[in-house]
Amino acid sequence: DFSMRSQRATVDSRRALTKSTAYKYLGRPLEGEKLSDFCFRLTHSVRLTALSLQDNKLGNQGAIFLARALAKNASLITLQLKENEIGGKGAKALAGILKDNTTLVNLDLWKNNLKDEGAIEIAQLLAVNQFLCSIVLGSLE
Repeated sequence: DFSMRSQRATVDSRRALTKSTAYKYLGRPLEGEKLSDFCFRLTHSVRLTALSLQDNKLGNQGAIFLARALAKNASLITLQLKENEIGGKGAKALAGILKDNTTLVNLDLWKNNLKDEGAIEIAQLLAVNQFLCSIVLGSLE
């Protein structure tokens, strides 16, 4: 039964996010209630060190929710947000939270819609955060 498999997969992914050190959620839209639940679990994840959210269509709103969750997470070292349609507003929210972050070392924003506004926010982040060692921007579109 499809609904039972879907529910089981959701429960398994919730457990994985709170108990794993690395978590990938790739190529599936992360929005609405799923996004809220995911961000809530991220704030309570003390073991997670690497998170990959490639191609989930987060957009600015998703990046803003994620930034709020990251403000309460002190374990994440690597964050991969490739191909998520994040624009200037999302980059601003992420940069604002990450300015004081002392655990994140690697940030991947390759192939988003940052444009000049987002690139400036990330550049300002680099000027104040001495812990962030690697930022991948690649194509800003």
